[in-house]
Amino acid sequence: MIAGIVFYRRQGAELIGRWSHERFVGKLADERVTGVEAGSFTGTWPVEIFDPEGNAMFTGHLESVPFGESLKLSWRGTLLADGKPALFEGIGCAMDSDTLCASFERVQLPKE
Repeated sequence: MIAGIVFYRRQGAELIGRWSHERFVGKLADERVTGVEAGSFTGTWPVEIFDPEGNAMFTGHLESVPFGESLKLSWRGTLLADGKPALFEGIGCAMDSDTLCASFERVQLPKE
């Protein structure tokens, strides 16, 4: 995953995301964010991302904080294919109380 767009819909206490990104040439991947309270798009929650075939490819946490009238999002965790840490950052906008759209791009982490 390099950069793309994720579109979320609230389903109970979860945000279900659909990703379009460069690695899969615009195909959609799935994201599941759990423990999200109704009416809020700010917080830190567990997140999992799955490739188009349904295989887990990223696990970690999604943090969303206010950024003016928008939200700044950070996905921190592990890419499961190689077990390496990964960070993605983006800017999001609530479309309504149950819908969020955000851009994202991968941030290069310092080598250890």
